[in-house]
Amino acid sequence: MAILAKDQEWEQVFDVVARTVDGMGKRIDTGIMGVVLGLNAHGIRTTMSCEGHLDHGNPYPWVWVPTEDQGKLVEVLNAFNHANEEEGQRAMDRMPVIVCGFVEGECVLQSFGAACQNERDPKLKTERLAEYQREMQCFAVFLRDKFFEGGNNHG
Repeated sequence: MAILAKDQEWEQVFDVVARTVDGMGKRIDTGIMGVVLGLNAHGIRTTMSCEGHLDHGNPYPWVWVPTEDQGKLVEVLNAFNHANEEEGQRAMDRMPVIVCGFVEGECVLQSFGAACQNERDPKLKTERLAEYQREMQCFAVFLRDKFFEGGNNHG
């Protein structure tokens, strides 16, 4: 019974996220959809997102979250980073972190090395974008699994 309720709740959040469009009528990028869905399912609102692109926008994935939800984001992000602890500079470079101070009332979930992306040569920039996107996909799977394991503390 609890699993069915979780399935229904997940589907309801998915329906809302899947229908969400930005000011230009564009849907959420498929490469960041899982993270947006997972965060919202955990009661962490999102306001903007992008999977990252080499030809426009930022060359790394990111999600904006209202600062009032930052505490919940810190909790799930710490759990993810702890569960996926890995040594080395490359691991730290792709690790999702929270950056604050760009826009009042918002914080940004992005890869630690994202700030260096614009300075990298095209080949390395392409490699790192793919790494950052894979790490965000891993975070999306973690959020989904955490939601269904019953340890969901949102709301």
